[in-house]
Amino acid sequence: MRESQGSRGAGSSPMSRAAYSIKQNGPISFFAALIIVIFCLIQLFTTVQLYVKSTSELSSLKVQEASLAARKAGLENEISRWNDKAYVVAQARERLGFVYPGEQSIILENSKHKTGPSASGSSNVPSSSAASSGQKLPWYKEMLYSMQKADTTDTKGNNDGSKPSDRIPSQEEQQRWLNRRNRH
Repeated sequence: MRESQGSRGAGSSPMSRAAYSIKQNGPISFFAALIIVIFCLIQLFTTVQLYVKSTSELSSLKVQEASLAARKAGLENEISRWNDKAYVVAQARERLGFVYPGEQSIILENSKHKTGPSASGSSNVPSSSAASSGQKLPWYKEMLYSMQKADTTDTKGNNDGSKPSDRIPSQEEQQRWLNRRNRH
């Protein structure tokens, strides 16, 4: 019996010693292996999460790039249109009311057939509804209105120190003003 115990202890293979030591250190080895597996799973999870986040961000950036490319193409088209003399002339006639020498400008008020983007502000003098609603008038209409307003406050003789009226002159008053200006 002693020989059998001695032969096991002295002549045992390294595998049997490792198995014996694992049996002795079983709980410590198990928890160490469990911690390593959990750490690897956490690393795997964060890597996959980062990959998914990066992929979604990349796709949103591609969509943004496509929209910016379309906007760039539209702006380049707009620039190329402004290089065309006919387009510039059409815009000057439409937006600023320019006419060629010898032409007469005709403005239709209260017309059922409106043309151009600014159909509401098509008259040369600002209407009371445009000024009271806070609409931005073109610069030349604002200038005409301010000259009319300055002229009407001077002719009324506002020397009593009262505040001038903020009302917009009626069409008749504007016509009288234009007639007075033309006579001088």
